[in-house]
Amino acid sequence: MQKIKYFPLERLAKNIILIDGIARSGKLLTGAIVSSFQKTEHLEFGLNFEHFCPAVEFNKVSIDFAKAYLNSYLNELIYNKYLSRNANFRPNDRTSVLKSSNPQLYKNRLKQKEGDRIVRLINKQKKNLPFITHDLLVTINGLNKLDINYKMIHLFRNPIDLIISWYKRGLGKRYGKDQRQWTLLMQKKNKIYPWYDYLFKENEKKNNELEKCANYVFFLTKISLENFKKIKKNQKKKIFITSYERIVYDTFSEFKRIAKFLNSGITKNTIKFMKNEKCPKKYDKLSFSKKKLFIKKNINKILFEKILKLEREFSNNIYGIG
Repeated sequence: MQKIKYFPLERLAKNIILIDGIARSGKLLTGAIVSSFQKTEHLEFGLNFEHFCPAVEFNKVSIDFAKAYLNSYLNELIYNKYLSRNANFRPNDRTSVLKSSNPQLYKNRLKQKEGDRIVRLINKQKKNLPFITHDLLVTINGLNKLDINYKMIHLFRNPIDLIISWYKRGLGKRYGKDQRQWTLLMQKKNKIYPWYDYLFKENEKKNNELEKCANYVFFLTKISLENFKKIKKNQKKKIFITSYERIVYDTFSEFKRIAKFLNSGITKNTIKFMKNEKCPKKYDKLSFSKKKLFIKKNINKILFEKILKLEREFSNNIYGIG
């Protein structure tokens, strides 16, 4: 049989923004505010990026297929977006177009006739298309093989807060059991794990729920940092490093920097969205101390020392890269 070569068409969505980080690092909050910038569409979830990057990284799919599929997906997505086809109108969802900076735009698009005119409009307006993604720095090499013209805003967060947030969300026990968790899974020794468990072996040990969360946060953070430091200088220029803390405690200044990175600008709606998110917030030192004490009492000593070291490194200008 003749070998098939998949062919990617020219991409309509040319300005891709990936708002990335490990789970619970403030991506949705950041994405909601970025979506209010000039010439920026409302945010989307980027599950296809999350699924194809590890597949490419671990040679589970051919690069030509991944490129062709993602190009087709992005073309269909932005075309349908200009028609409000498949738009989310659920009033309480953060991704709802009713919570966008211009809900009326998406209502008006419902009346648009489809056709080549829409393609011409997309090419003329050249809007930013933001996606919320998870763990793409963990498979950044796979992402860069896909030849996607992206800019990434990558969020880190203090590991103490991350571990507690993971624990409260049940992320130490939900994988493989909860059908509302859409992370790719793998089977190892008859147990189900998230795909990134393949990258380290510590979770093969008998850990309690909080220790599992701490291990995931530790290793995903370390691998993200190692990968960022290894990529080429021109690839680093496509990635804006920030933190949950900068986003919520120094909100206006940080989003001005992000807007400049994206060659965009903040709007009146940006200020409104900041207020809606109750940003900037006040730092609660007592609450943080309680979280650290809870972790200390409920995980093993060696792991806790590793987390303390990671926290100190985070406090040094976001691991020295921010």
